[in-house]
Amino acid sequence: MADTVQSYLAAINDISRRLLSQLDAQLDNNASEKIQQGIASNDESQLTGELLENTAAERQSLIAKLFKNNTQEQLSTELQLVNDMVSLDQQLTTKAQLNKQAIAEQMVKLRNSKKVTKLYQKY
Repeated sequence: MADTVQSYLAAINDISRRLLSQLDAQLDNNASEKIQQGIASNDESQLTGELLENTAAERQSLIAKLFKNNTQEQLSTELQLVNDMVSLDQQLTTKAQLNKQAIAEQMVKLRNSKKVTKLYQKY
């Protein structure tokens, strides 16, 4: 049974690391000049969002199975991996908050940009 716990935790931690990488990539993309110039591709953003959503759903499913199928004693045999999972979860939470703030700041910049202002004034 410990093998199953170990494999679940390893998979969860691997997916968490992928999510962190995807969040980093999204933050880098959001910080690029394309967004500031208002020519970012909606399709590109949507694909990234869908990828993040699917990866997060996969991670959540594995976490639910881990806790549903294993007891606390079984989990305690892999305490280091559990601690890694908790640490990665905290990192994911922090990165998600940073991304949310960056997107909110960019939205404010877009709203205040002269190009958008001129478009609004036409109508």
